[in-house]
Amino acid sequence: MIGLEFLTIIDYYNVVPMIKIVVKKNGKTVREGIFDQSIISIGRDKVNDIQFGHYDKPPYVSKFHAAIVENEHGDYFIRDLGSTNGTKVNGEKVYRRILREGDLIEISGYTIEFEKKEEIVLPPDGLKKEQKRVICSEGTTDSTFYEHQKTGSYEEVDKALSTLCIIKDKTSFLSHLLEEICRISNATLGYYSKILNGGLSLPRCKKGIIGLNIPRPSYKLFKYVKEKRGIYWDTALRNGEPQEKTMALAMRFDIFNEPGFFYLEIAKYNFEKNSKEIVPKLSLLLKKSEEYLSKIPKKFHSVEPKKFMWKEKMVFNSKLPCMAEVLEKLERTSKNKLNVLLYGETGTGKEVAAKKIHSLSGRSGEFKAINCKRASPDTISVELFGTKKGIFTDVGDTPGLFELAHKGSLLIDEVECLTPEIQEKLLRPLRNKKVSRLGSKKEEEVDIKVIFATNEDLNEKFKQGLLRKDFYIGRVLEDEPIELPPLCERKDDIPLLVNFFIDEACDDKIQAIHSKAVKRLWKLKYDWPGNVQELKSVVLRALTTAKQGDRQIILEEDIAEALPGEGINVEEHKDNYKDRCIQFKGIERAECVAIIDALIKSKGNMRKTAEILGVSPPTLYAKCKKYGINSKDFKK
Repeated sequence: MIGLEFLTIIDYYNVVPMIKIVVKKNGKTVREGIFDQSIISIGRDKVNDIQFGHYDKPPYVSKFHAAIVENEHGDYFIRDLGSTNGTKVNGEKVYRRILREGDLIEISGYTIEFEKKEEIVLPPDGLKKEQKRVICSEGTTDSTFYEHQKTGSYEEVDKALSTLCIIKDKTSFLSHLLEEICRISNATLGYYSKILNGGLSLPRCKKGIIGLNIPRPSYKLFKYVKEKRGIYWDTALRNGEPQEKTMALAMRFDIFNEPGFFYLEIAKYNFEKNSKEIVPKLSLLLKKSEEYLSKIPKKFHSVEPKKFMWKEKMVFNSKLPCMAEVLEKLERTSKNKLNVLLYGETGTGKEVAAKKIHSLSGRSGEFKAINCKRASPDTISVELFGTKKGIFTDVGDTPGLFELAHKGSLLIDEVECLTPEIQEKLLRPLRNKKVSRLGSKKEEEVDIKVIFATNEDLNEKFKQGLLRKDFYIGRVLEDEPIELPPLCERKDDIPLLVNFFIDEACDDKIQAIHSKAVKRLWKLKYDWPGNVQELKSVVLRALTTAKQGDRQIILEEDIAEALPGEGINVEEHKDNYKDRCIQFKGIERAECVAIIDALIKSKGNMRKTAEILGVSPPTLYAKCKKYGINSKDFKK
């Protein structure tokens, strides 16, 4: 049995759903966990969030069997991923169904139950009666909370505050503040939790913690931070056992009069050596942050639109380490002001990744973008810098993208298309964050995160002299470049992606895909040069074909019809020709497909095939040899 509970965490004014899953078989628990993500994959493969079953023992669980997914309305549904044995809800086989309280889900002998709850409370670590040590002998209290703030160097604090003061999203503010706290204290991990009766909430944000295996403060440490404002510390605990080499810090921090605290763990040697410097800095940072929060509206601006979140899932819908690494890098760069370069093939989702950086940054300004390949140099200058009234006939003062993205983010896509002259013009805005409109000498200060994107090798462009050194080395590469992996390197994501595209289409008739159709896409020997976007196009074409055939499910033949170069209807022993066309590109691929289609129509007759194609028989023979096509395979 798999017990599934919805745990609704009240994140002050936003609701954050938490899902608790308990996997049972024959009454015995085999898996359990709590998840704070919007897609939870279930199957036999180890990359799944919930992994169980064997490939050689019945009942068979598919490698990627099903997923529990949050839709754009905030509801959760169970989605079968084209499994062999299917998924049932309340005894009925389903492909996709919204989950309601009391529903019973069955997957190859395993059962899923779920219920909704208001909040989950984590108790402090250890046992109350065992807490006999005197703790926090040097911890700060009400009277000493800020007494050390005038000592030491506070450049780090000023830098942190300058970053925090442009953030208007509550969740992002806490996440950025935690990042700065961990940086100043050199903490190995940390999180922020709400103080509840009986314990603490699940973290609102966390760093250095995988999943929801949350280290907790001791009872006395929690008592101190609950009752009094201050910074307190003691030896860290793990299941009641002292971790002698690690120090735990608890720091009270209330947001909108709701009590909460930051929890950190720091190497004991490092803390004892630097505590007189670390504690005053953290005290000042927390004080200034609370002052900033008290001056702004209680409700921050709304978080990213559901429509974008849904599109974001399309690109980052992955359980693979390569994509987890990308997401980690996106989050890391979102917390600084450095320019960053995104590299990836066409269709890998560079613009979605840029928007993800912007949303994670919590910046109050807008996200703006320009594609340098689609515009002339003059147009690019006008769009980026804007114009002063009178420089062009009948055109008034017009702000450019630099001004429009103030306190936000600017994506400069296809950066390799910028001319050296435009690169030179960009140096001052990128270096000094000051910009003047075309025809004006007045400069405006702008605070923006600049994101560059490309699908080409910029190092080669630099060697060719097409990129200025002060622009490319000095500005484009300020932060570590982030490469988005192509689909050919994440083929195990295909089952999830395929079903996601079907859900996104919201078709009333077609809601599922046959397991053989999923396997065909998943195991296809094809590099997907168009990446995620190409896969989406194939799925949507197959969906249209299935509708035209008056079917409720996408079959393997629909996929075969939709694949590039696979628009041919031949028997199974000719399938190798379908895959062979895919090996070629452009004109060659079209030529290969045309020859195969003509051979099918002529039933392998070379003379008739040549007439259909309008070429001479010798030319046709040469083309067949080139593409490895044997006309005898098409004779009936």
